[in-house]
Amino acid sequence: MMRKIGIVLLIAITAMVMVSCKKTQSAGEKTVVKIAWVTDDVNISQQSFYDAAAAYVDFLNRTREDLAIEINFYPSQASVDKQIENLETVVAMGFDCIILNPVDVNGIKPKALEAMAQGVPVLNWANMDPVFTVNLIFGNEPKKGQFNYEWIKKHLEDNPGKVLYAGLQYGAPQHTQNFARLDPLKILAEEMPDRFVILASQNSDWSSETSMKMVEDWMQLYKGRMNYICSAAEEQMLGVIEALRGEGVLQDMLLTTFDAEQTGVNLLKRGEIQVDTGIIPPMAAQANVEYAIKMVLEDYSGTVDISSDCTVCVDQSNVLEHEKKIQVDYDNVRFPSALKADYR
Repeated sequence: MMRKIGIVLLIAITAMVMVSCKKTQSAGEKTVVKIAWVTDDVNISQQSFYDAAAAYVDFLNRTREDLAIEINFYPSQASVDKQIENLETVVAMGFDCIILNPVDVNGIKPKALEAMAQGVPVLNWANMDPVFTVNLIFGNEPKKGQFNYEWIKKHLEDNPGKVLYAGLQYGAPQHTQNFARLDPLKILAEEMPDRFVILASQNSDWSSETSMKMVEDWMQLYKGRMNYICSAAEEQMLGVIEALRGEGVLQDMLLTTFDAEQTGVNLLKRGEIQVDTGIIPPMAAQANVEYAIKMVLEDYSGTVDISSDCTVCVDQSNVLEHEKKIQVDYDNVRFPSALKADYR
């Protein structure tokens, strides 16, 4: 059973007692790599992602005779200050490398560069800044937004008499990289001003509670008129649905969101949302772990883009196929590996 990663607790996943040296290259011994994953936050969506990474580490430790991987997760509670503190901690503890999911890339960049200057390579995700050791692009935010934009535009083209009156629910304001999920809808409003009208656009904090209250307020102003809501994440969409159900208008709404994980799959299968755009977590988690290992054992650096395979748009036509891909089962469902056959 996969271990759950707590919001504030550090979870260390390792399948054996690790040797005291930083890594071992001696013949016949395991090559040890210690990975620190400094996250921005842990919500329902991210939980499944980190669970998948932990499961892949367990898989490697069970199936590779040459590798012994330790991975520790340091949540930062969506705080740049906490993330800076976490980076200082993992560097002082002697980790071999860092996977960084920035709260704010500009706020954390100086401290990350300090870590790199001290010989600790940093894999960066969630944005495309080229200054880090490795930039892993798997969830292309502009591409997610484009997928959602294209689906909505086609929906309008297929329904020529329909006008969508929209509420746009962004994520936390400090997570500027995620704005690209919803921004294309503003372009659509300019392209089709008589068919797509934005009534409200606000930032949330990724929580279902805040999202529910926001939609309840919207319904006081726009009930009977607003007929489309786009939320930046599945956890927010859960609050949207509860608010709409309470108002008795859920069946009248078109709803789209982002993440494309099991929560959204369930909503799609129940017909409560129409589109969920996101990534394939087991594929992305495997890539993060593997390129962290490559930074340490191969001195690997550069930009890696797997977003064409990993970023997906899910609706009723492909939801069952997508559900199979997001199950964490590395023993039976494998994605192409970037690792060498043996690191001893």
